Amino acid sequence: MKMSPKLEHTVDAPWMCSGCGYMMDACAPLEGENVAPETGDVSLCMNCGRVYWREGRSWRPITEVERASLEPESRRELTLAEFHRGRVIKEDLAAKPGRA
Repeated sequence: MKMSPKLEHTVDAPWMCSGCGYMMDACAPLEGENVAPETGDVSLCMNCGRVYWREGRSWRPITEVERASLEPESRRELTLAEFHRGRVIKEDLAAKPGRA
């Protein structure tokens, strides 16, 4: 059995998603070496998929101008992540009777 490598991550100051209230305290790169986040990096809430922009030492929701400034491949990856996260949420809600 082949084991996948352990996901490397950076512990960050705790922050709460402004969309769903999920608390986050770490981030990891999609590829390449694990490095501390810098201004202009993007992240996703692991609970609802909201996209965040790194500014200084904090995260905030990304603006449309910032999203447009990303490389085309990064914009594509974000769109796919948001789409898949939305599908997972929809399937999760459908599986729980009485929830809209």
